[in-house]
Amino acid sequence: MDPAKNMLKVYPNPATDNLIIETDFAGSGIITVHDTSGKLVFSKNTDAGTRQFQWNCSGNTTGNYLISYRTLKGSTQSQMIVIKP
Repeated sequence: MDPAKNMLKVYPNPATDNLIIETDFAGSGIITVHDTSGKLVFSKNTDAGTRQFQWNCSGNTTGNYLISYRTLKGSTQSQMIVIKP
């Protein structure tokens, strides 16, 4: 079974200012957010045991963004979010 499966929750969606990113995976990894052109707009290394993160997205342009969580073992889970003004 893939340890990254069903481990990413992102809310609220759409977001206007602060976005909460939760994971069920207890190991270390990295969270990245890319815009639709592929530009990296946010990156956060995660420590083992930390399961909730906050991203202040208020400075970003309205549009769609792809949030990904990759474990150190290489498993990835992604989710599309919308940012509105």
